[in-house]
Amino acid sequence: MDLTYPDIDNDQFPVMDWKEFYGKVTEPIPPSSPKPLGKPVDVCMFINSNHVGNKQTRHSQSSFLIYINTALDDWHSKCQATIETGVFGTELVAMKTGVDTQRGLRYKFRMMGVAIDGATHVYGDTCLSLRIHPSWSPP
Repeated sequence: MDLTYPDIDNDQFPVMDWKEFYGKVTEPIPPSSPKPLGKPVDVCMFINSNHVGNKQTRHSQSSFLIYINTALDDWHSKCQATIETGVFGTELVAMKTGVDTQRGLRYKFRMMGVAIDGATHVYGDTCLSLRIHPSWSPP
């Protein structure tokens, strides 16, 4: 394992069993993709949004960073054309854009013969949205 890779404590994340809801879902791998060679890579995506960051137009700024192992591979930052009424809405807009981009990136890596290690880890700062919701209680 790469020594520069951050040490993430997985115990801080709640364990959920989604198999009952989603069933046995796997990533579709194209039949024309080459056999993966070399060590598998890890894909991480960091998402952030700035709710009403532009004081003149009241538009939100959203951005994401996609890392392959510890190297920045893709990034995107834009002023949203839509005006969201809440912080959680702007985070979802940023997440949708990021997930669509990383889906294409994963396909590109598969077609180049790069093995991908598991799912993409998505990190964001939506804890504020969770704390506002009345049914959520802090751990």
